[in-house]
Amino acid sequence: MQEPITTEQQARTYLATALDGDHQYRMFPFELGWVIYHQAGDKPIKQGRYLGLTKLVLNAQTGVIVEFPNLPVDIVVETYLSAIREGTWMPANQIYPYRIRLHLQLTNEEPDMVEYRIQPEWLENPGEPTPPYQLLIDKHTLSSQPSDPLSGLALSWAEIRNHTDGTWPTHGMLEY
Repeated sequence: MQEPITTEQQARTYLATALDGDHQYRMFPFELGWVIYHQAGDKPIKQGRYLGLTKLVLNAQTGVIVEFPNLPVDIVVETYLSAIREGTWMPANQIYPYRIRLHLQLTNEEPDMVEYRIQPEWLENPGEPTPPYQLLIDKHTLSSQPSDPLSGLALSWAEIRNHTDGTWPTHGMLEY
């Protein structure tokens, strides 16, 4: 069970651990925790990063961090509170604690296509193991088969790594 996070300093320490880094954040407290977003300096903005900053919500009781689109802080708070209290829809995704781990293994590469074996591992409420499946990626269009959300995460992971050095990664793991 997560110990309640009661101070801004505890929240900052928790964020550094959860989000794997020493980022600067602007933090706005509200009754269930904090609304947070990266505090961008001039250099990251000139490099094209931090455009369309998303907002994070850290629930101080549960330690769950969800990511909202770039909305005003008051709208994020209102939407989050409504979703928690009334069970309404929330346009946010849980980003911590991680709920799934995907293991990727390159199984085939052709001039127009790359193929990965994907092994999902559920971290929340693990039950029966999910069978592995094959992910086919068209190198030119970056479309994939299958095209479900988990495959989209794997595709994004592989494409970002391909973009850095021009090669498709042979194996890896991502958590979401």
